[in-house]
Amino acid sequence: AISAQNMDAAIENFSTSLKLKPHQPDVQVNLADALINAENYDEGIQLLVATIKDFPEHLNAILSLGYLYLEVGNPKEAKPYFERAQQLDPNNEQIKNLLSAMSV
Repeated sequence: AISAQNMDAAIENFSTSLKLKPHQPDVQVNLADALINAENYDEGIQLLVATIKDFPEHLNAILSLGYLYLEVGNPKEAKPYFERAQQLDPNNEQIKNLLSAMSV
């Protein structure tokens, strides 16, 4: 497991990178993941939503938000993100299996 100190350092580094060069969707997703790992769920969700708004075809952001909603026990919120991910990557078996498990 990553220590809280290391997680704080990761959050600080990703935040600094975005301040120096905004609109880096991969860095935004990494920051959101770090925030979520630090249990800052609301901030992580907001960042992922903003990333998807700016980069609507960013598959990792879409999947991260879907998995986050599943993690916090909200499959109804998760499903549209997995459906969108499947549109972007129709041959992804993991997404197919996840969606068929959700429809049971």
